[in-house]
Amino acid sequence: MLAPTMPQAEKNGFIPTLNKQGYMLSALDAYTQVFVDFSATCALPAVDIGAAYGVTTLPALKKGAHVIAVDLDAGHLDILRRRAGSDGERLKTICAAFPEKLDFVPGSIGAVLAARVLHFLRPHQLEQAAQKLYTWLAPGGNFFLTAETPYLKNWKKFIP
Repeated sequence: MLAPTMPQAEKNGFIPTLNKQGYMLSALDAYTQVFVDFSATCALPAVDIGAAYGVTTLPALKKGAHVIAVDLDAGHLDILRRRAGSDGERLKTICAAFPEKLDFVPGSIGAVLAARVLHFLRPHQLEQAAQKLYTWLAPGGNFFLTAETPYLKNWKKFIP
């Protein structure tokens, strides 16, 4: 069986996910750049939830961060590990659904990024996510978040 390959970016710069659940940006935005910079200063691992092919994970690794990349699709994580090259020594990957199937030791994480993930969660999942994030982060740790409005045309199929 052939290993999955990363799709080409569309004209708008978005790279479709293998599982058709969304897109990965092809470059860092201002918010994910702040996560990359902060994660490089953390003594504890940083977590990238919804890492996809590594648009944020790879630059964080390049800056010396230890990153735990989390994604729903094992194929995304296979591609990410291949793309990490020698920086992969500081990379751990977890194929899991957030927040239900993901857990860490309390106080064991220095930073968490959820870029364009939380808008997929239901209200009870948001509450569970907030509780888990609060527990996982060490004192001085930071949570970085970007979310889309559910009223964008491309998210219409997710609105009940």
